[in-house]
Amino acid sequence: MAPDNNPVDASVGPDVRAVVLDHAWRGAQLQVALRWVLVGFTAVTILTFPPAHHTVLCAAVAAGYALWAAAVTVWSRRARASAVRMVWLALFVDVAVLTTLTLLTGIAAPQS
Repeated sequence: MAPDNNPVDASVGPDVRAVVLDHAWRGAQLQVALRWVLVGFTAVTILTFPPAHHTVLCAAVAAGYALWAAAVTVWSRRARASAVRMVWLALFVDVAVLTTLTLLTGIAAPQS
């Protein structure tokens, strides 16, 4: 990594750095867009097929996830350079939310 914390090698010119940063930012924005698809899927699933138990808790987790996705969206648009380096950490929250919802609904499912 370059001394200025830029993910691009210091031996490349500023034009290449700008292109690499632009492509990385587009990837981060795609991740944000896909997160919103996941938020919508989660909300529609809970509304359409509510779990037998823990419905309110599942709805609260989904609402909290929507707030988290909104915060990540705003942050990634304001802090473009740091978003490129740090937005991948939001994937851990995605996995935690899906795991929580799976455990909450799986415990209540008669098939389990």
